[in-house]
Amino acid sequence: MSESEHPLLDLWRAALEHQRAHVTPTLDRPALQCPACVESSRCGEPLPEFANAHRTAISRYGCGILDAPAIAAIREWAGHAGLVEVGAGTGYNARLLDAAGIDIIATDAVLPREAPEQSAWQATGQAAYAPIERLDAASAVRRYPSRTLLLIWPSYNDSFAARALHAYTGDVAIYVGEYRGCTADDDFHDALDVEWERVLRQPVPTWADVSDHLEIYSRRPLTAAFAGACATAGGIRMNCAPPADRSRT
Repeated sequence: MSESEHPLLDLWRAALEHQRAHVTPTLDRPALQCPACVESSRCGEPLPEFANAHRTAISRYGCGILDAPAIAAIREWAGHAGLVEVGAGTGYNARLLDAAGIDIIATDAVLPREAPEQSAWQATGQAAYAPIERLDAASAVRRYPSRTLLLIWPSYNDSFAARALHAYTGDVAIYVGEYRGCTADDDFHDALDVEWERVLRQPVPTWADVSDHLEIYSRRPLTAAFAGACATAGGIRMNCAPPADRSRT
């Protein structure tokens, strides 16, 4: 599934354009016109369509949105052994990454059709987009110790992301979500702050009132070879390239 076959990204783009069509005009930014709503009196008001699209996206696909730059960065850092995704949900992102040629094993403690219906903001009853192994967080990283850990929007205030990180023995972790926001729990973010060094942070498509990013972390202390490659250089992108060979315990 290429980006041209990325219905989640298409849904986000359409919702964003619809929202922009109703921005209150200013002297330096005239409002766009939405043909479906040009006769509507709602222009300039907050629209329910964007929030509804967000709910639809989660119920059909999942939370995080990966675009082409994000997929390219994940490919760059996946390592020779590939990825193990913990908390894969519907498997939508695993399917995207697999279609991009990235070796990935998707895991989750609960398979999509078995997820209890908790709210309109959670995927329920959706068939999986990719094969998903039923494994809890710690078991997943222990079963695949040579693979790079991938976490995309771990559930808010849920401990599974922290359990995966604590059980993980690899040197690089890939995370998509908010920093101390609506993803994972304090234990997870505390561990990232103390035990890991962020070497890459780049934006991804986001919904309203959400501030998530793709972040790549390297375990502290760095090996001598990796430390030389990853001397920080300010800004969002550090002066750091993925090592050709990462030793793992």
